Amino acid sequence: MKKSKLILLITLLLLVLSVIYYSKNIKTNKDFIVTKVGNEITVTSPKYKEIMKTTEKNIFVYKNEKIYGLIFIKPNNRVKVIDGLYRIGKFNKGLIPVQKEKYGTIDFNGKILIPIKYDEVYIGENKKAILKKDDTYLVFNGKKMKTLEVDSIYQVDNHKFVFNKDKKMGLMDFNGKVIVPNEYDEISSFIDKVFIGEKNSKYSIYNLKNEKVSKGYDYIEQVNNNVYRAGTNEIGKYAFVSPTFSSDEKYDNIIKVDNNYYIGNYFNNENIDLFNEKGKIKSDLKKDEVKKYLEGL
Repeated sequence: MKKSKLILLITLLLLVLSVIYYSKNIKTNKDFIVTKVGNEITVTSPKYKEIMKTTEKNIFVYKNEKIYGLIFIKPNNRVKVIDGLYRIGKFNKGLIPVQKEKYGTIDFNGKILIPIKYDEVYIGENKKAILKKDDTYLVFNGKKMKTLEVDSIYQVDNHKFVFNKDKKMGLMDFNGKVIVPNEYDEISSFIDKVFIGEKNSKYSIYNLKNEKVSKGYDYIEQVNNNVYRAGTNEIGKYAFVSPTFSSDEKYDNIIKVDNNYYIGNYFNNENIDLFNEKGKIKSDLKKDEVKKYLEGL
């Protein structure tokens, strides 16, 4: 009999502890009504009319005039709400950038991973981030933070960003590791296999090993991913430039035909040259022959 009472007391104690834990961490909010049919979850509210779905089936956004809130649906239809948000950013690699007066991030379970106290937040891969507070940049690896010795940054993608230090630009990853040293006066904002780098008022194409893969030009314009038209003031014509090929400067324009092919136009001339990223594939092609030629490749 004593043994059964002890088991009952232990069971009741565990139940009380469980209730205390959930009441602290997940507060049921009476403003929202959760309906679950199969795997489909819907949220309605007698108080808030604007409730929007997100890319995550258990996360919803509500709006009250100019203030936003996030609704996280937990097991057993429990609701966790984070309110008072001025802005909710694009969901990115398991994180949600948010703004109150300052910026921070919330994970998909409703946990504030980066406190909402930073002037800027840039999200990278695997919940890594670059943060700015009081003119100081910090790199966050998902657990710890360390100071980043840069003057400013520009995010390129989830893996890398352009940084400025001592009035020179370079590339860095989200671990704070330098990919390309800061030795450029300017670096292009779009970077894939290569980037445009400026040194001493001349522009060239460089790869991510910091190797120069084109000669220097007075100007370079992007036509497509890793494809450019470039020229010098002296000649006044365009060259076709890619990571593996550069033509002569003799075209009045370089035009994208589709994502793989490009035309080099001559002024007042019906003939054109056809390129792909690897170089010239056809010379002196009539303009009305382009489509037929490409269909035959």
